Amino acid sequence: MTTHQRTILIVDDDYSIKRLFHFILKNDYDGEFLFAANGKEAFELCQEHQPEMVLMDIVMPIMDGVTSMKKMRSSGYTNPIVAISSYANSEKKEFMASGANNVICKPASKEQILDQLKYIKGIS
Repeated sequence: MTTHQRTILIVDDDYSIKRLFHFILKNDYDGEFLFAANGKEAFELCQEHQPEMVLMDIVMPIMDGVTSMKKMRSSGYTNPIVAISSYANSEKKEFMASGANNVICKPASKEQILDQLKYIKGIS
């Protein structure tokens, strides 16, 4: 594990979603951004950088978000993970049991994403 600066990890297999989240957050967050396209990449980046927060899509190739969140939590990652999914309403309990601190339904609004920043600023 390396020493980390303030970072947010954005995880989604859809490049346009990653760009959108970055665009929404970049003016209100004074840290760095990391990006992953699947749960495996997310887990590896999380181990190396210990981001301040993870925005995690659920349905992705190679490793899904639920599996990735479970691995992150079992490896000792304690910072907030926000699950973001089209299935958020029906699967919220499963996502929370898998390690999510919060769940947002796609399509996520700008306000919903910025609310997550307020949360981490409140605990920083």
